[in-house]
This record gives sequence, C-alpha cells and structure tokens, in this order.
Amino acid sequence: MTRAHNAAWVRPLEIRHDVDTGEHHVLVEFRSVDGGWRQALVRRGQIDDPRGAKRLLADLGADIPEDWLEPLKTALQARGCDVVRSTSVMGWHEGGTFLLPDGPIGRLRTLRPMRPAPADLCTLGKVSTWRKGLRAPCAGSSYLTFAIAVGFAGCLLEPIGQEEGAVFHLFGESSTGKSLATLAAQSVIEKAGRSHLRSHDLTDRALEEEAAACNHSLLVLDETGRIEGTPARRLQRLQAIAYKLCGGQGRRRSQKAVADPTLRNVAFRIFGLSSGEEPLDGGPQKRNDGELVRLIGIPIPRREVGGIFDREMSGEQRGALARQVEEAIRVGYGVPVRRFLGKFLSDGKATSKAKAYAERFVARVVPATTPFADRFARKFAVVYAAAMLAVDFGLAPWTKKQAGLAIRMVHRRAWEIVRPPASAAEDLIATLRKQASDEARFPEVGQGEKVSSKAVGKLYGIRREISGRSVIALLRDRLDRFVPAHQAKEVEAILADRGYLLPGKEPGRRVRQLRVQGLQPARPDFLLFDAEKVLQRDPEANRDAA
Repeated sequence: MTRAHNAAWVRPLEIRHDVDTGEHHVLVEFRSVDGGWRQALVRRGQIDDPRGAKRLLADLGADIPEDWLEPLKTALQARGCDVVRSTSVMGWHEGGTFLLPDGPIGRLRTLRPMRPAPADLCTLGKVSTWRKGLRAPCAGSSYLTFAIAVGFAGCLLEPIGQEEGAVFHLFGESSTGKSLATLAAQSVIEKAGRSHLRSHDLTDRALEEEAAACNHSLLVLDETGRIEGTPARRLQRLQAIAYKLCGGQGRRRSQKAVADPTLRNVAFRIFGLSSGEEPLDGGPQKRNDGELVRLIGIPIPRREVGGIFDREMSGEQRGALARQVEEAIRVGYGVPVRRFLGKFLSDGKATSKAKAYAERFVARVVPATTPFADRFARKFAVVYAAAMLAVDFGLAPWTKKQAGLAIRMVHRRAWEIVRPPASAAEDLIATLRKQASDEARFPEVGQGEKVSSKAVGKLYGIRREISGRSVIALLRDRLDRFVPAHQAKEVEAILADRGYLLPGKEPGRRVRQLRVQGLQPARPDFLLFDAEKVLQRDPEANRDAA
C-alpha cells in the first residue's frame, strides 16, 4: 500500500471503491487532539467542497489547523494511493474469500469492509485458552454445546448449499442460562457481552443492515422480554424478525429509492439466536410450517433440574461452570471463527466433509422422511456439520461424541414441540422397523421364557408369536422415548386406524398385559404391533393398505 508521508495534519492511506453503491471513499489518517494519529473514511466527492469532511474529522477529534483547506483537498485526491474494493456486506465473496468486519480471510486480500470494526471488538486472546475454558462447561451442557456450534455454522450455509437459515429461540424460565448460551455463541465471532447484543427494538431497515453485517454468520438478539407490550406482541415481533432474517433479503426498493446509498437493497443468509421466557407454540394462533422451520423454539429445562447444564447434577458445580463460561468469553473471543475459516479454506475436502456430516445427521434423526421433517432437520444438520469440523480443525471445546449427542438431543426437544401426530406415528414405525431385529432391544421371548436381569435396562420390548401372528410388543412405559406424552393417545389412534397397532383384549383398550419372567411387574402393559406390517419397506404402501 502506498502512503503519502508528509508533515500535513491529514494524509491519505488508500482509496476504497464501494462495490455496493459505486462510490469512492478515502481512508485518511489524521492527527488527533490528544497528539496521536487516528483513521477515518471520508467521501472522495467532497474534494471541491471539503467542509463536510472537515466537520466529520472534527467530530472524531482531529486537531485541525487554521490552514486546513489545502492539506485536506490533497488528502481527498489521494494521488498514488492503492484502490481497494470495499463492501458493507460480510460473508462469502467471489474467489473463495470470506469478509469479516475486520478484514478478509482467503485469496482476495484487497477486499475490505466499508467501515471496519475496531480491533478490540473483533478479536482477543487465543483459541487454546477459549477452548480450554469452555471444555468443562460444554461437557456439562447440551445447550451450550449447541449454541456455540451455531456460532460456527453460519459460514457453512453457502458451501453446503442450505438456501435459508433459521432463528433458534431458547425459551424457558429466567435464570436458566439462556442468555449465557447466546453470549458464548457470540464469542465465536466477536466480543460477547450484553452491551454488544443487537436489540429486538430495531426498525425494519436497521434489522436488514444488521443482517447484512452478519451475512453467512450469526446474529444474536437480546432477550424478547425487552420488547415492549404483551407476550402476544413480543411473539408477533419475533415472528416478523424471523421471517425477514430467513427470507434472505431486505425489502426490495424502487430504482429511485436505491439511488440513496443508505437505502440500497441488501441480501443475507444467516443463523440467529434469541432467548425469552415465553414459548413459541401453544397460543391461540397456530403457526404454519413455513414459520416452524424458520423460527425454531428450543425448550430449556427448569432451574431445579439444571437449566442449560442438563448433564451436571450438582447445583454448586453448575454455578462454577457458568462462571467459567463468563471468564472464558471475557478473555477470548472472535479468534475461533477466523481460525475455523482459515482451516476450511485450506482444506480442499472441507466442503465435501461438511455435506457428508450434514447428510449423516439427517439420516440419523429422520427415521420416516417427509418434506417438513427433512427441512426442519437440515437446519440442525448444518450446526452438526460445523461442530464436527470444529473438532477436525482442533478448535472445539467438545468431542465428536459429546457434540453428536447434544445436537441430536436439542433437535429432538425442538422437533417434539412441532412434529404433527401423523409424523410422530410414522417416525415410531420407522424406528420399530430399524430396532426390531436388535436382540438387545427386542429379544425373542416365548411364553414361559425369561429375560435376563442384564438385558432389562436396554429393553424396549419383545418379539413373540401370539395366536399364530408375529408381533412386536413395545413396553407401554417405554413409549415416551419415541413419542412425547401429550401426543401418545393421538399416535396410538393413528397407528390403530392404519392397522399397525393391534387391539387389546378389553374393548376400547390398546394395551395388553403379557407375562414375561424377569420383568417387574411380571405382567406389564404392552402395545402390540403387527410385525409383518411394520417390517414392510414402503410406508406409502402401508398407508394405502390401511
């Protein structure tokens, strides 16, 4: 880069061509009233009348001499300075370059953010310190692991080919660690603190600009409780925000309007994290499928059972882990995603690995594929892929096993809220089809035979011939492992109507007691499924036959 070295109070460093608007600015360095040197971006079009540039620099603390005019005109001409491209849209650009608020990562080194963020807001500390500080908290929290993985996941939306992001909304009672999880996620990318969170109280245009500034990354929004009005009003506002963020672009404006650079059209593809006390579902207005996959509610356990620290039983230890998170993100932030992107760009197989991880996740969590279930799961699949790559790159405060268990569990909790009963029924049949041949889950136990005490813990049910028919007998008290309690009766009714679930001995009942030695009680309640029908491979054929 060429720099004009002289004794002037202001001097040019480079010319920036704004590719969004076509305008040119000059990055200048000026002497400040405290005796140091600072930088500012000034519109080059003020060469003929630089009074506006003078006012801008004065507001920024410039030490402006009486003979200010000619040095400022010379600086705005910027003869001999390098011309670099700049944009206010972050994320992936051509040439395999990812632009962050403090500069580019990748091959296109001459691309700049239009208004770079201060260095102290972008990065601090070392990845190793950040990772070490979060290792124990992540081991004790599925939700913390998930949230931090979301921090890495936004930059995979484009390479994986995921056309839309999502807003994950952590909800539950206060003091359960929801905000702590979102701040930890923010630390992946930038300085994390409540004073640095984006507010829900934004105009539509301001929200579009914030989304563009977080393109292919993460936008963390402050708690919904800060939105004024009733719970219904807060939910309505959050729904509107989610639609806009996941729509991929801001409001389209006329050619006359976009002539004003501040009203230019913007596009973005991001993940969002939000938190609040009210659930998204269960109110008077049913949410449609499009909203359910854009604004995804994730229930956080109650305080007395640990809040976000669902894997840690000790209340005293949970407090210690929370303090450890706060300290880790205070002394380290921003470096993890920059190291992640550097590793991703240097690994020629990283994109194919990410796609393979995502497909593995979907295959694991969607036993009966439907368009809605697949679309819902793919939002979590990107998060899973990011978590796995973070381990591959040596950046993650978790193991692959820990992250896999955590993200699958969070997906299941979120899916149970919105999954239609018919889809829950299909998932149960698909699971039975996969598990039926597993001797640990469904051993063949004839009449009068015994189940060993070692096998009882893993048991879901048994296989048996009853009245000449092969059945899969699922223990009724194991049903909640596959179907949430509030849907159990509906799911049973659907499966009975479709001919999968056999009737009980008593009229109107669907359970039957079977004597199985080794179980307690000796005659527990079972749900009996027609094994031949369950094991058919074409679910559509099963439905038609029913």
